[in-house]
Amino acid sequence: MTVRYHTRADSTIVPDYVCQNDGISNARPICQHLPGAVLDTAVASLLLATLSPLALEVALTVTDELAAQAGHADALRAAHVQRAQYAAAPRSGPTTTCT
Repeated sequence: MTVRYHTRADSTIVPDYVCQNDGISNARPICQHLPGAVLDTAVASLLLATLSPLALEVALTVTDELAAQAGHADALRAAHVQRAQYAAAPRSGPTTTCT
């Protein structure tokens, strides 16, 4: 199926879905034609009804996972800083002198 667009009398641009593969390949008439405005509206409604709750659930799950990963990364960075500070701290201990 390919899509064709045409303009209605009120200047609205609407699609039509056309099966024209055989017509292009073998010079035959169009085998199928579907008005696209009604079809697009039905598909959009179905997608919104189906995906909106799922998309919201996925978005919340992803947000929670990102927050958990950020907390873990912060803890790793804090441990790294603590190790670096420990390594950089001057050591006090017995001093030896050679005589």
